[in-house]
Amino acid sequence: MKLFKKIVKVVLFSVLIFSLNLTNISAYAQIFTDVPDNYWAEEYIKKVKDLGIITGYPDATFKPTKEVTKSQALVMISRLYKLDDSTIETIKNKYKHLLDELKVEPWAYEGIAVALHKGIISEEVLKEYYKSGRAKMPATKEEICIFLTRAMGLEDEAKSKTIIVLPFKDAELIPAQVTPYVDMMIQKGIINAKGDSKGKFNPKNSVNRAIMAKMLSIAYDYIDKNEEKQQILVEDTVTVSGTISSILKATNEMYVTIEDENKEKNIYKVNSDTDITLDGNRIKFTELVEGLIVEAEVTDKNKIVSMKVKSIEEEYSGKVKSLALTTPAILTIEYKKDGGDETKALYLARDVKVILDNKKSFIYKIKEGDLVKLKVKNKKIVEIVAESKDKHITGIIKDIKYNPEPNLVIEDENGELYEFPIYKRADIERNDKNAEITDLRRGDRVEIDVEYNVIKEIEARVIKREDEGTIKEILIADRPKITIVNEEGKEVSYYISKDADIDIDNKNGNIYDLRLGYFVEVDIESDEIISMEVEPREQNDRYEGEIEYLNDDAEVIVLSVINYNTGKKEVVRIDVTKFTSFIDSDGDRIKFRNLRKGDKVIVIGNFDGGIFTAKTVIVTQKAR
Repeated sequence: MKLFKKIVKVVLFSVLIFSLNLTNISAYAQIFTDVPDNYWAEEYIKKVKDLGIITGYPDATFKPTKEVTKSQALVMISRLYKLDDSTIETIKNKYKHLLDELKVEPWAYEGIAVALHKGIISEEVLKEYYKSGRAKMPATKEEICIFLTRAMGLEDEAKSKTIIVLPFKDAELIPAQVTPYVDMMIQKGIINAKGDSKGKFNPKNSVNRAIMAKMLSIAYDYIDKNEEKQQILVEDTVTVSGTISSILKATNEMYVTIEDENKEKNIYKVNSDTDITLDGNRIKFTELVEGLIVEAEVTDKNKIVSMKVKSIEEEYSGKVKSLALTTPAILTIEYKKDGGDETKALYLARDVKVILDNKKSFIYKIKEGDLVKLKVKNKKIVEIVAESKDKHITGIIKDIKYNPEPNLVIEDENGELYEFPIYKRADIERNDKNAEITDLRRGDRVEIDVEYNVIKEIEARVIKREDEGTIKEILIADRPKITIVNEEGKEVSYYISKDADIDIDNKNGNIYDLRLGYFVEVDIESDEIISMEVEPREQNDRYEGEIEYLNDDAEVIVLSVINYNTGKKEVVRIDVTKFTSFIDSDGDRIKFRNLRKGDKVIVIGNFDGGIFTAKTVIVTQKAR
């Protein structure tokens, strides 16, 4: 009986062991309910699941075709590193303020913190993701390539390659700044160089969980093999703030002197392992320059682990002393400081903006002596607004102003106006003869030479032309002027030369003999009449319009009429006398006092000395 019990126990134990083995085999064969046996990504999914890089869902599914969001991708990639709890807590505390500000979800908190610490994503990009809501949108293939390249510590290597030719048929759709990351992922076997079935990369396409499992599995193997190089080291650090006062460059590192607010200076080492951000964007340690404001995390061995850098912006105004079109170009400026002359040589940023004489231009057009205003960022010129030392302008004189010194206003052939003061000893010629400023006239065609925005030389020529029309306005002044309505119906004004030859009905006359309504033919030099033939005409012996104003005592009617030359409304004065007749619409005689504002009338009369006197006023329609 005892022997039988022992046999039963052995059998039951064997059955139990066999049962457990079957369970393990079953679990291996199908990790998740929606990942079938022999599924192409089965091996990768099991691996990342076992490593805790990608977890499944509570219903025992993996959802291999589900898109991976940007925040999910960052969390998954952050799990590639072997970090202890103490390290993770240190990293979380480092970014707590930012993560709380962005309201990062609890499940993503740890992963996003690690991603920031490792430099997989910058603070500025993360802010944009969360503030715009894009953190919940699918991650694109090009984004995953950037994230993984940084996670694997390959960004500098990726950017060091000068010529990159990608094998995809849609390579032109991949942004130039993304190309190095895609190329690096091909080299490391993370993505297939053959692309999809059509040979395309599709940079903007999303990545599903199965593909992500494969990419992370391969990336993990790479990082595991290079663990010593990739391992995140979190040492005890202190925070140092101040300004970079000097930099000493070595082969693969730099020694940076930071001066704090107490003017104390200390030297620290930086290299490619240092996490450096400039205004929130990652930069290389070689891009640091003197004068930058920094906040650095420093070890007890004076090694800078991370550094946040703020741009320094400066402005300079002065003259260009020299320009060397080297790589990068160097501009030397001479400017005033504390009452004396100073010179400063500055590098030009690669994308420097150049404005020359109010127009977009190019750096090679800047000349020695040009006046410049420079915007400088981090010791590099980012914008130049320049005025040429020497200008040569051709155009028409539009005005001569005295403020009290004379200024010349010129309009060039493109309609652009320029105004410059005239040098008191400027060389002036008019029609190839020496002239004074007072000899110049509006309308003269001129060529001017300008130095430092002051006119040094003027060559003027008179423009001769003719015009004719009816006198509308006469101005008696130091420089008399008349306004005429010409044959095109346009009102134009001309000054009258003091020596003008005025002929009225073949008799010599002067400006005092002119009257409104006279017809004139004029010869003009620039904007000045030098001769005039005048034909006295009784113009407008009939007006038709609406009464705007009445004054019985002054015997004046003001009419609103249409100028048939210009088609515009005008206001004219009508004088009445005791001989003026007033007739209503029925033909009956009425008195002046019977007229009302708004009456429509026809006035027949004539001009005498520029004044229109009514003979008859006919009311065609009474005001309502």
